[in-house]
Amino acid sequence: MQTTSGVVTYYVADTTGCGLSGKVPLTVTVGALPVVNVSSTASVICVGQSATLSASGAVTYTWTGVVNGSTLSVSPVTTTTYAVVGTGTNGCSGSATYVQNVSTCTGLDVIESGAAMLRMYPNPAHEQLVIRVDGTWQYGFINTLGEKIISGYCEDSKIINLADVPAGMYTIVFSREGETVVQKLLKY
Repeated sequence: MQTTSGVVTYYVADTTGCGLSGKVPLTVTVGALPVVNVSSTASVICVGQSATLSASGAVTYTWTGVVNGSTLSVSPVTTTTYAVVGTGTNGCSGSATYVQNVSTCTGLDVIESGAAMLRMYPNPAHEQLVIRVDGTWQYGFINTLGEKIISGYCEDSKIINLADVPAGMYTIVFSREGETVVQKLLKY
């Protein structure tokens, strides 16, 4: 049996003795399966948020049942797996799945360190992060590889643009005059 694309010739033989002599060729063309891929506008979303899944690699698509089209808007309340079947120009179909991660996003709001107040929101964050502090603090964003990707100073209030920061988990180290506060930030 042929499992890859190409042209295959099978031979049919008369085993009943009903008059066919020799073998009769039967040529079958086997089409290639499309390689279907799925991506999301956000690898992690918060409960109540939505993301758009996009399929590529085929001509037509059917998502988990009967939703047709190359994109699917989703708003799951828990981490959910979505499946899509893509059909190529030759009529052959391939499939792919995508796991849309969902966070409860019960992140950090207020941190108190001694008499100092440090407030950082929203957490998780997408486009920007607001930092409000008493006094002046130095901050540094450290990625999972241990690299400092953003650093600076904040006096009272600062809005940090996260648009160019890749999605992921970051450690933020705040420090001043011998005082250090370490927090996590989820960027989606």
